[in-house]
Amino acid sequence: MKQRYVIPTLVAFAFLLTLLPFQNCAQPTSTGPSTSASTTKFDGGNGYDGKRREYVLWDSSNNCADGIREKIEIDYSDSSNGVAFRTRRDCKDISPEPILSVASGLAPYNEFNLINGKRPFDLLEAGQESRTIESTKILCRGDIEKRDKNIRIQADVIVKMSTVQMIKGRVFLGVFDATTGDYLDRQEDDEVTLVRRTDDDGTEYFVDRIGGEKKWRLVVPASSGEPGALHITLANNERVTAKIPCYRP
Repeated sequence: MKQRYVIPTLVAFAFLLTLLPFQNCAQPTSTGPSTSASTTKFDGGNGYDGKRREYVLWDSSNNCADGIREKIEIDYSDSSNGVAFRTRRDCKDISPEPILSVASGLAPYNEFNLINGKRPFDLLEAGQESRTIESTKILCRGDIEKRDKNIRIQADVIVKMSTVQMIKGRVFLGVFDATTGDYLDRQEDDEVTLVRRTDDDGTEYFVDRIGGEKKWRLVVPASSGEPGALHITLANNERVTAKIPCYRP
């Protein structure tokens, strides 16, 4: 059974501090990816484990033979901070180009995505060498409404689309100490199936159902990096409400 994490209340947070070791991680911002000089680190289920990771930008125009338009590789074997290189551009492998700002696009509560150049990249899973069944179409990242003065909660709201046009939504939440920025805990919500509507100006609306009470509502502007509005009820009945930047491939 999947382990679940619950966002702590004020009382639970005080107890949590006595149990969880603090990690020195990048502190996220409320307007997009973190820009801290320190690099997000993962260990176990919450982070990097010293291995190489590959993040890809999948091609939606069918111009790339294997479906991969761009690729960024991060190597943690010689450095806990990681060394990042761009190794593919425009569907072609290239000589590795160093990337200095990749850490700002990583989040300790979501190892499956990287934001670089206002675009969401997907983690390339082991053995996944050709076009994926699902790829990230929307990734919204930023602080959600404040529930406790001692903690900050940052959300990744993700919309994925499959090659058969099935649309899925998913939410990852990260809990941070409001004073130090230390990463404390995470919550991963259940995946839901979504319905999409698009306006003439390119604004997209994602909901979990037509008619009736909606638990998922996300409004995303046409331009990548612009604030989107989200109103989501998680499986544990927690409410997630915010206006945060949303990124497109």
